[in-house]
Amino acid sequence: GPLPAELGALAALHHLYIDNNNFTGEISSTLANLTNLKNLSLYDNDFITEVPSDSIHTREAVREYLGITVQKQAMVEKLEAEIKELKAENKKIKAENEELKAENKKLKTENKRLNVMIRSLLRPIA
Repeated sequence: GPLPAELGALAALHHLYIDNNNFTGEISSTLANLTNLKNLSLYDNDFITEVPSDSIHTREAVREYLGITVQKQAMVEKLEAEIKELKAENKKIKAENEELKAENKKLKTENKRLNVMIRSLLRPIA
């Protein structure tokens, strides 16, 4: 549902965290009354409007929040890209490991064959 307009009556409010509450619709212009607001977190809601521009304090709090959110998103995107690269590198290492296992198997087989030859050469002639 919508964000309650009554929140704007809490003028002494310093911190407002309403993340993950499935709020929808417009952000109430009464938030402009929150002149003491230091932190505002609206993450993971479905608002369709921007934060009211009536209050510089609210705008600064939102800008700070959005700046942090953008930084977090950039970090997430960077980590996702790094994870993708690491997965590709891991796949490459696994393929190389399989090649080495096959080569090792061939070398063991050749080693056994050579040992048989050496043993037959070292047998006393009867």
